Amino acid sequence: MIRKMLVLVGAVLFEALAQAAQTPTTANYSFWFQTQDDGNKMIPQCASWKFTTLDNPGAVTSPSPPYYLQVAPENGLVITQEITNSIGGSGNWTANYPVGTNMILAMIDADGNTGGSVGNYSIVTGSTGCTTALKATSLSFTTNPASNPCDAMNLTITAGTAPFV
Repeated sequence: MIRKMLVLVGAVLFEALAQAAQTPTTANYSFWFQTQDDGNKMIPQCASWKFTTLDNPGAVTSPSPPYYLQVAPENGLVITQEITNSIGGSGNWTANYPVGTNMILAMIDADGNTGGSVGNYSIVTGSTGCTTALKATSLSFTTNPASNPCDAMNLTITAGTAPFV
């Protein structure tokens, strides 16, 4: 009897989890965004890629302009660029990363509320006329004094590539 009840409870729980996974929730996103081609995850190097902000009527938090694109390349520096000042507005970003760079694209508003994020974008062969974004490098530093946490400290950077964000 207990075994049958556990199987029944397990089946009900599985069904609830499966339904929850299929039911989209919008309250966590202050707004939405779309790219010029949401179905295309391959962005040509140096291409100008269009982003548009969209209203999310189910949002718990109202978005606050301006709206920013965040590009998070694998093993690279995250960049943040203002895209637009209004919901329904658009702006462009230049894909200034080397061919083969994989990245996540996200949007946030002025208060840090999310418009969502999408991964698995890749930079593919395009033109080479743009400045290539910086890649992260190793950073080494020393402190002086090394072991007295209450004194003023000097920091000396001996490796890495500026800017140090």
